[in-house]
Amino acid sequence: MSALLTVAAVAAELGVRPRWVTERIAAGELRAVRAIGRGYRVRRDWLDAFIAAREVQPAAPAAPARLVQLGQRGAPPATGAPFRSVAEARAELLPRRGRSS
Repeated sequence: MSALLTVAAVAAELGVRPRWVTERIAAGELRAVRAIGRGYRVRRDWLDAFIAAREVQPAAPAAPARLVQLGQRGAPPATGAPFRSVAEARAELLPRRGRSS
């Protein structure tokens, strides 16, 4: 049987406030037992499972940017590829102020 940890010990290990741990227990996200008159206790393997369930997977590497030929003024590129910069997108897609087209 694994060790029983207090709410304060769990909070210290996770780097959070004890209230946050108690809220996770009340929400049913973190399994715990109620010690008579002494609050909650969390088994080490329950805490390990809680942490493992929240593990973030590394993101896939981004695809390299492609340069595309632009269509006529005001039209997006025919290939549907993204613009090379925000300034280029503005120039191509937004109407110019103060000039009549």
